[in-house]
Amino acid sequence: MIHDAESLLIGEEGRRSIAYPDSRGKPTIGIGHYDPALVIGVTEWTDAQIDAQFQADYVHARDGIARTWPQIQALDAVRQAYLVSMEFQLGTSGVLLFRHLLAALAAGDWLGAQQNALASDWHKQTPERCERAAQAFFTGEFQQIP
Repeated sequence: MIHDAESLLIGEEGRRSIAYPDSRGKPTIGIGHYDPALVIGVTEWTDAQIDAQFQADYVHARDGIARTWPQIQALDAVRQAYLVSMEFQLGTSGVLLFRHLLAALAAGDWLGAQQNALASDWHKQTPERCERAAQAFFTGEFQQIP
C-alpha cells in the first residue's frame, strides 16, 4: 500500500537485483538507480546494496526538489510525494521545466496541476505513471499502482 514518498517510489520503480534496461534503454538496478557502469543482465546487487543506494537516491531527490522549489513545503504530504517521484524520475532540471504545473500547485489549482501534467511530454513517455501523479495532484490522495 502506498502511504509515503518512499513506498510510492518503490511501487513506481520496482525493485530488481540484476541490472536491466530502463524505458529509455539505460542500465538500471535496484530501485530505479541508473549507472552507466552497470552491465545489463550481469551486474547483480544484494538487498543491502539496493537499500543503501535507494536511501541515497531518495534523499537526493527529496532534497533536490526542496532546494530548487521551496514552495513544496506548503503542499500536503501526498502532493509532495508525487513531486519527489517526479524528481526521482526526471531530475531537478526536468521538474523545473514544468513551470505551469509548479505554478498551479503553488496556487492550489489542483485541476490546473492535473491538466498540465497530462499535457506534457512526460505523459507521452510514461503515461500510467504520469496519470497517477496527475490524479494525485488533483485529489490529494495516493493512487494505487497496478
